[in-house]
Amino acid sequence: MSRITGFIREMMLAQVFGGGVLLDAFYVAYRIPHLFRDLLAEGALGSSFAKNYAQTYADSPRQAMRLAAGALIVIAVFMSVVVGLGVLLREPLVTLMTLYDAPDNPVFRSTSTTLTALLFPLIALSALAAVLSGILAHQRRFLLMAVAPACCNVGAVVGLVVLGPQLPAQLGGLSGLVLGLTIGTLAGALIQLAVLAAPNVGPLLGQLRYLVKTPLVYLRTSHAQVWRESLPMMLAGGVAQVQVIIATNFATSLAEGTVSWLHLAFRLFQLPVGLFAVAKATVMLPLLSAQLRARGPLDSRRLTGEISSLFWIMAFCMCVTLMTGEHIVELIYLGGSFGAHDTSMTAQALKAYSWGMMGYALMKILLSYYYAAERTHVVVSLAIFTLILSTISHLLFLDVYGFVGMAAVTSGSLTLQGVVLLGIIYVRRPPAERSYLLQSCGLAVVAGVVAILTVSCFKMALTPLIHDLIDSPSLLTTPVIKGRAAAAICSQSALMLGVFVLAYRFTQLRLTTVERESSEH
Repeated sequence: MSRITGFIREMMLAQVFGGGVLLDAFYVAYRIPHLFRDLLAEGALGSSFAKNYAQTYADSPRQAMRLAAGALIVIAVFMSVVVGLGVLLREPLVTLMTLYDAPDNPVFRSTSTTLTALLFPLIALSALAAVLSGILAHQRRFLLMAVAPACCNVGAVVGLVVLGPQLPAQLGGLSGLVLGLTIGTLAGALIQLAVLAAPNVGPLLGQLRYLVKTPLVYLRTSHAQVWRESLPMMLAGGVAQVQVIIATNFATSLAEGTVSWLHLAFRLFQLPVGLFAVAKATVMLPLLSAQLRARGPLDSRRLTGEISSLFWIMAFCMCVTLMTGEHIVELIYLGGSFGAHDTSMTAQALKAYSWGMMGYALMKILLSYYYAAERTHVVVSLAIFTLILSTISHLLFLDVYGFVGMAAVTSGSLTLQGVVLLGIIYVRRPPAERSYLLQSCGLAVVAGVVAILTVSCFKMALTPLIHDLIDSPSLLTTPVIKGRAAAAICSQSALMLGVFVLAYRFTQLRLTTVERESSEH
């Protein structure tokens, strides 16, 4: 629900603004609070709190709720200071994001600076939402966790479509549409927080009254554990966010619209990862933490099965994106101010990103294991290494390959991290588990190659027929293009799905037979 409403938001943004200065400025301004949100709310703090809440709840449900209430108090105070500093330092922050060959465009500079100040409160709202999401995750109330971010996206769309046209064309140096979008985004974040807080508002308020009387005692005990465990995760996330800042600097040095093309393509790239890998990781983190709390052995066979099934799903999604990338962009974004040139550029970035889909998914699900096992130093070291490597690669390939090279470097960096994290876990696993995983993932790659070849032959046979049916440019209106794109996506995806289903069934039968023969031997 979150991803789908997010795509509606991105589709509206693309069609209203196109790949131009205003959308570039909004994405740069939005990215600054988004960096802190990833670092504190959805990354280090959120993961650390979810882990400690699950472990504390096993001993005392009341103490766990007290932990949550105290976290909300501390975060509210700390984030208020961060937001204040962000508003004061908005100009240096924008300069930091555009330092490399900064664009000489006063509209871009003034718009992004003003929007940064307006959007910075998103950091505090997201951090509070991370704590509330950790409670709901332990309570297995995943539907509410899904609905809440969707409210944020709906708020942005309503602000753009309903509020924006009612505002003056220019207000305070900002476009009325951009200001409406900003107000809607903030309102949506407030609604998201209210939805997440509703199920536990009574118990939380009860514990807040207790904590107001004894805040110092509390901070010296359970809550300090959350922040101690958050620190290494913040270091790991901090390195990743530095990589995002560097990439944004390179993007703003290229042609107008590059930031928008890369952002829109990356949103499409993230869709299957969010639907499958992030969902699995969200469920697995409290389970792994509870196992470690009970000092029992980790269910490695289940972990192997989850990784194997995820690899098959992401291999299929990668093949669909590679073969139908341009049609996907046409179907979702084409229209209004987003024309054929923007479509072509975004599709090129999407295809370059798609190669890293399997590695990105692996990294997302394996981070749950490393956080639960308290091996975050591995993640930090790997993040620093990939940061250095990707920065050097950007400098080498930027002038030759432009934004497509940037997307390819990001894809390679994500793949490297996923493979290394997987290798570290399985180097000491039993040979049978390693063999099962290698064979399953290897056969998924083979299935992907066969699916791509099958669809390539299908397209070669079908393309002349399509040109015969629609041979006049006047017939290629936007509805016709979107209809053709939908038909191409459905037909080619169905063909590839058939190949993957047959290959997966064969793989399961083969691996089951090998495992049975091995145990009999």
